[in-house]
Amino acid sequence: MSFRKEKKFRLTINEFYLMKNLLIENGMTKLYRTRKVNSIYFDNLSYDMFNQSEEGVVPRKKIRIRWYEDINRFVLEKKISSIEGRFKTTEIYTLNSNIEEIIKCSLYDKDYGVIHPTLKVSYNREYCMFKKMRITFDSNILYKI
Repeated sequence: MSFRKEKKFRLTINEFYLMKNLLIENGMTKLYRTRKVNSIYFDNLSYDMFNQSEEGVVPRKKIRIRWYEDINRFVLEKKISSIEGRFKTTEIYTLNSNIEEIIKCSLYDKDYGVIHPTLKVSYNREYCMFKKMRITFDSNILYKI
């Protein structure tokens, strides 16, 4: 389990490149190569996780299965927002070995009951470091319900 602080910004394409170039000019460096990130998010039939996230309810969870373009391994992630802060747990997901099977599966969560795949998201992510802060830039975001 890792505690983290996150701040997300939605930028226009213009703002994206202006910010990125400004950070590079001021010492930002690339940590890893850009890679494609894929996630399938789960929720119950009432969309309680989504609704609680939109409303800012604490505590709340996001549950997803994530994989990367170049790694043939699925990871089950639970992102939890609580009064103490935000943290994420990860475990290798071995119940189903391919995307088609994951899209058909259901999971059980003690707080939300039976949960099903509700959203597939993929995007390109750049990983950078700026003054001891990890910064990621996501682009070409695609989603499918």
